[in-house]
Amino acid sequence: MPPFKLRPVHFVAAFAATLAVMSAVRLASTEPGSGDAGVASDGGDVDAGHAAPAAHTPPAPATPEKPTNIPHDLEGRAACTTCHGIAGRHPYPNDHSTRPDGACLSCHVPSHWMRARSPNTPTPPAVSSDFCLSCHTKPGLAMTLPNGDELSLHIDPKVYERSVHGMKGMSCTACHPSNEKHPHAPFAGPSARELNRGIIQQRCAMCHAEVFAAYRESVHGKALVDEHNLDVPTCTDCHGVHDIRHPKTMLFRLDSPDTCSKCHSDAKLMAKYDISPNVATTYLADFHGTSVSTTKRFTPSFGSYKAVCYDCHGIHDIKKAKDPESAVVKENLVKTCRKCHENADTSFPAAWTAHYEPDRRNKWALVYWVNKFYAVMIPTIVGGMALYILMELVRTAIDKWKSWRAS
Repeated sequence: MPPFKLRPVHFVAAFAATLAVMSAVRLASTEPGSGDAGVASDGGDVDAGHAAPAAHTPPAPATPEKPTNIPHDLEGRAACTTCHGIAGRHPYPNDHSTRPDGACLSCHVPSHWMRARSPNTPTPPAVSSDFCLSCHTKPGLAMTLPNGDELSLHIDPKVYERSVHGMKGMSCTACHPSNEKHPHAPFAGPSARELNRGIIQQRCAMCHAEVFAAYRESVHGKALVDEHNLDVPTCTDCHGVHDIRHPKTMLFRLDSPDTCSKCHSDAKLMAKYDISPNVATTYLADFHGTSVSTTKRFTPSFGSYKAVCYDCHGIHDIKKAKDPESAVVKENLVKTCRKCHENADTSFPAAWTAHYEPDRRNKWALVYWVNKFYAVMIPTIVGGMALYILMELVRTAIDKWKSWRAS
């Protein structure tokens, strides 16, 4: 048998066979259920191994990219209308008025630019904090407001770095978005107090929406927002400005009575609202206050979980003492006491004078007269004993002296 030799016809036959195999594979891949996601299987007839041509479908319009124009990192917030509204501080377009509050984040995506130290930060702040501090670290930097108040503009970077915002790497423009451009736009308020109360709670609400909602319904928040009362405290009065500490630390807890007493020990201010200016002193005189003040003075590192102001009155949701929803109103006081004293009954808070100083004209008249009795009896008894001892010593000394002279 002659040896086999490759001839041109063999190459032609191999090429033709290859084309036939590739064609068969392509036809098979278009069969219904073949798994080719690129061809619609919508019930078209298949005849003699050929798929019916799919109807022409115009390409779907490209999904518009979600805007990333929210200059904060709020996510999952139920109601953006805390700051945004048709007539609010940051009005939204009229065509948004019919949309539910919770739908905002379906189109708007937080830009995360406040998370300066987060590895997921896609957009850096428009102005770096270092740029801001190049001016605001100058000692004595301040501006004078129309009423003559001097508003300090000096920032100690070390103090800010130790604050909760500084430790999270928040940039200056997170709280001061209107100052991204330099030179800054003209800025002035009638007084430092009005300036503080006019914008602070709105700035804090950008991130702390739920806290602001509670504050908004409190006795302080209603007076500030509804009545424009400048006497009530706002966020920075209790938490500070650039030195904000974590509110769950023991040091913050031990300092809280002093924080509250800044207003509640001001006799002139409290007289305007018929509130006793002695609430701080009466608290410090009872078991709770004495324990807290002693701990703060001698062993602050050990801390104390004895009741402080906000344990009984609330934190951001403080109500008037006579408000039916207040935690310290008579009907709710037992429940409040049971947070610490599990077995407390109605007689438990009834034995407490609260923050009232006993007086002969109020219900604590008996306590008042008992105090008066002890105020007289104790000096009399102790003084009498001291006088008796002194007289005894003198008599003894005289007798010894006479005995010495006689001998």
